[in-house]
Amino acid sequence: VPWSTLGVVADGVSDNAAALNALPTGVDIIADAPQGGEVRFGGRWFLRSGLRIHGAADRPAAIRPVADITDRKTASITQSDIDRPVQDIVLAGLRIEKTAIGKLFKLYVDNFSMTHCTINHTWGFIFIRGSNQEIAYNTVVTGEGPNGFDGPGLRHMGNYPKVPTTGGKPANVWIHHNRIISHDASYQVDQSEDSWGDN
Repeated sequence: VPWSTLGVVADGVSDNAAALNALPTGVDIIADAPQGGEVRFGGRWFLRSGLRIHGAADRPAAIRPVADITDRKTASITQSDIDRPVQDIVLAGLRIEKTAIGKLFKLYVDNFSMTHCTINHTWGFIFIRGSNQEIAYNTVVTGEGPNGFDGPGLRHMGNYPKVPTTGGKPANVWIHHNRIISHDASYQVDQSEDSWGDN
């Protein structure tokens, strides 16, 4: 289902936060841009269980969060309850350009796939926890962060309690073949005593 038929407008002007947060789950959604512009959104985009979004082969949308997120405990693309896992989310072939301040992704998700995405943004690519995940073939460039914070790449916060590994993956959390250029470590595993530490 093209998201242009679901109220998402790629004109580089409209705030698509409401339309993105209302996308249906359990169907394959195509991130198209028939107008050829950016899909902008203010505030936050809350991903929900069962959301599957694929970049369009022809005229793919450039997704741009435009609101500064100054709270270090959240991100532009996150979920409504960060302490309870969402499930069964696929993000494939998306292009995201973030120039606003703040982290891009913060997710607690089981059964998650993020592949072939191209991401350029200010700082903080993805802070993630959960299990049965594949993050692969993505190209990510981070920048220098605000107030002296460097731009980290992928920071994984743990995969317990685990759900079963599916799809023949050689690891419960399988991170491979990514190209991450960051001002901080490209990959980090956090050892905080609580779920998110200071993140």
